[in-house]
Amino acid sequence: MNKSVWMSSKFGKDIDALRLCLDDLRECGISRILYNAPIEDIETIMRFNEDIEIHIWNITLLNNDESIITSNPDWFIKNKNGQSCITHPAYVNYYKWLCPNHPEVLDFLTSSIQDLCKISKLRGIHLDYIRLPDVILPKGIQPQYNLEQTSEEPQYDYCYCEHCRKKFQERTGHDIWDKEDKYNIADWKQFRYDSVTELVNQLSDYVRFFNKEISAAVFPTPAIAKELVRQEWAKWRLDEVYPMMYHNHYLEPVSWIGEAIKQGTKATKANLHAGVFLPALSGKELKQILKICNDSEAAGIALFDAGAITEEHKKVLKNC
Repeated sequence: MNKSVWMSSKFGKDIDALRLCLDDLRECGISRILYNAPIEDIETIMRFNEDIEIHIWNITLLNNDESIITSNPDWFIKNKNGQSCITHPAYVNYYKWLCPNHPEVLDFLTSSIQDLCKISKLRGIHLDYIRLPDVILPKGIQPQYNLEQTSEEPQYDYCYCEHCRKKFQERTGHDIWDKEDKYNIADWKQFRYDSVTELVNQLSDYVRFFNKEISAAVFPTPAIAKELVRQEWAKWRLDEVYPMMYHNHYLEPVSWIGEAIKQGTKATKANLHAGVFLPALSGKELKQILKICNDSEAAGIALFDAGAITEEHKKVLKNC
């Protein structure tokens, strides 16, 4: 069973610390790193690593680059109240998202990964935050924001920008602002699922042109992903999919991960790696999840994240 880990760069020029980290991960049986780092750090890890696959962990539609925000404010999504996420971000200040339907966003995203795709030893590109913001937060997360969400609310409902409304009307003949048109609601939801799907599949084609693999971090099951963040990931053309099966976020027991794996593997042709949230797991629980994954049709397990691996976790990983 494949063991992957999400890891952010923290080493800078400290090569000895990087080597020790890689040695630690090898001992834990890690065969793949989903690595979020500047290109110079990526080139460094390539020089000191021979056996662990490196996939770039790319934060895709979430974008807090002030230069992009200032120069291209129309690239960013708007909620149902017509408010831009730049001035009225949902939940937290960093929730600033690019619109999947803006005609210039695809060019921006492909150009941002072009140099990465040219790194010869790089195995693949891993997309994250490739969705719309949470229209409803997971039940276990809501108390952190003093919220009790039971239905969709306009301030969290995206995207209603000019590009999305125009494209929807061209495709369906419906105006989403026409409150008398009761038939457009289901179409409007599907349009937003399709908007993200089309973007992912275009990025997938681009990455595969360079003979790299393409994967994505997604919400835990196809049904939850559609309901909470407008992701219809079962339709995405991916080599690997990493559903974030963070059971505590959904107030579910560890055993729920097995059912989530069944739903995911049934829905997608991509290899499925069950993402788990290490800070919520004891060593005993991690061992239980490893067995669930091993007994299922999952291709592997993915750990979030390298910095959260405790000595207790290491003992389990080294023996499983």
